[in-house]
Amino acid sequence: MNNDEVLISVIVPAYNAQGTIVNCLKSIKEQTYQNYEVIIVDDGSSDETLKLCKDICSVDARFCVISIQNQGVSNARNVGINNAHGKICCFVDSDDYVSELFLEKIIRPFREMKCDLVVVGYDLIENEKKIGSFSYGGSDRITKRDELIDGLVTTGQFEGFLCNKAFKKSIIDEEKIQLDIRTLSCEDTLFCLKYAMHIDEAYVVHDPLYHYVQIANSSVHKIKREVVITQEIVADEVSEIISQKNMNEKTKKKLCDFCEKCYLFSVYKADFKNGVFDKIRVKRILKKIDKLEYKSSSFSLLLGYCALKIFPVLAFNLYRVFRMVRGRELEQKRSI
Repeated sequence: MNNDEVLISVIVPAYNAQGTIVNCLKSIKEQTYQNYEVIIVDDGSSDETLKLCKDICSVDARFCVISIQNQGVSNARNVGINNAHGKICCFVDSDDYVSELFLEKIIRPFREMKCDLVVVGYDLIENEKKIGSFSYGGSDRITKRDELIDGLVTTGQFEGFLCNKAFKKSIIDEEKIQLDIRTLSCEDTLFCLKYAMHIDEAYVVHDPLYHYVQIANSSVHKIKREVVITQEIVADEVSEIISQKNMNEKTKKKLCDFCEKCYLFSVYKADFKNGVFDKIRVKRILKKIDKLEYKSSSFSLLLGYCALKIFPVLAFNLYRVFRMVRGRELEQKRSI
């Protein structure tokens, strides 16, 4: 099979991105690998995003835009997936941009290594300057499924987000894998994990080909209750995966650890941090943790679980005090 015979679908969800969308799409247009389609999903933007996208689509038939009512990035990505015609799917966020070799280096492992997933390195950009680079050990390599899962949910080595990965459309379709629109946290990780359950290995390209733009002081990076509380849904989904899929005990333990972390976060980081004590919800979370086949060996998770189990009201009050003290310490550091 020739590289040029493989169509790649690049899915770009966009919402009020008039300041960045042109640069994003320009970086895709400049790819050395030319056999691609770009599916832009405008998620009900109220600015000039849709107009800018239509202008680009009018001069390049490989670009198309779908306009939908605002329902969130996960739904927008699902719309993109459902309208993709390529054998390979990848995602680029409208704030970000990619290297001109992004697609060329993505397609090669699929053709030559017969792999089912490609992970690429990325740069972290802030104020138009590179503040970090992640190259996964500095060399290209094949990684087995268990190492991939470990890197997704435990070590964070391969990151849980979609944009530095490329997927086979056939696997997505056959296994009916979609972004879960109910959750506002870890939805990328959940998608990657579901996909990983149906492959044997992935190929890692160490070059930082994706450029992730982080907006300084953006509210996107602040933890909100309505976001973190949905980690309970993520843990529920992963628990279902554990019960249904065959996997070795080491991987199962790590996924149970991930579930316990999500469950506890949904109480401490979502409820307690915001002054909410829901006795019924606490009992429900504890019951779900108790049903996990393995309990976490992490001291902090063990402490959080025991405090919630034995002294839930005390745990609530102590956590509130801790957050208050920690907040004052941070304010003092900022004033220095």
